[in-house]
Amino acid sequence: VAVESESDWMEINMALGFAHFAVGREQEALKAWERAIDLANRQPDVSAAYFSEQSFGEYALNAHAGVAMAALGLSRIEAIPEIRNQLMEQASESYRLVMSEAPSAFRPSELGSNWLWLGSAIADWEETKEVLRQTVES
Repeated sequence: VAVESESDWMEINMALGFAHFAVGREQEALKAWERAIDLANRQPDVSAAYFSEQSFGEYALNAHAGVAMAALGLSRIEAIPEIRNQLMEQASESYRLVMSEAPSAFRPSELGSNWLWLGSAIADWEETKEVLRQTVES
C-alpha cells in the first residue's frame, strides 16, 4: 500500500527491496532497489534521506549493495548465457561502486546498526563481497 501511494519515495522502495530479498524474491528485490537508485539519482540535492542522516546518494549505496546481492543470486540460476553475463556485470558494477564509495560503512559491524540489514542479509552481503571481489580482481 505504501509503495502505491508513495511510489516516488526512495526509502520505501529501498525497504521493499530488503523485504523481498529476505523472503527469497530476488527479481522483485532487484526491481525495487533499481527504482530506489533511480529515485535517489533524481534527488541529488536533497540533504538527507528520511530514515538517515546520510544524503540520498550515500543512503542509496544500500540499494547498490542490494543490487549486487540480487543480481549475483539471479545470475546463478539464469540459463541464458547473455542474461547471466548481464546480471554478473550488474552485480560487479554495484559492488565496485559500494566498495569505492564507502567500504567501511558496509562492514558487518556497521550494517548491524542499520535497520534495513537483517542478519541474513548481512551474511548474504559478505558472501557477495567474497564472490565479486574474486571476479573483479581477476
